[in-house]
Amino acid sequence: MKDKKLGLKKLRPFFTLVDRRKKLHRELAGKNAELFERPSSAMIPYSSAVERMGEEGLPLEALSPRSQPAIGFRQLWSEMKKELWASGVAAGNSG
Repeated sequence: MKDKKLGLKKLRPFFTLVDRRKKLHRELAGKNAELFERPSSAMIPYSSAVERMGEEGLPLEALSPRSQPAIGFRQLWSEMKKELWASGVAAGNSG
């Protein structure tokens, strides 16, 4: 992925449905910085609460706000918001 020239605003990889009980998931999560140039430190763990969002038609914050996935999504948004504000995108600038 590091050889792709997609730019800061176009790609910010993160792991979702992470199951730390699985060896492959643990290994890949541990190599996050090696695999991606600008990885997110947020990881969204596997959870039935995430699956229920679609079934219930409700956001995770309403279904299970204190769950690990909800915490992970808040962390991801916090990272994205900081970058957007720093780049001027959130302020209405084009880049």
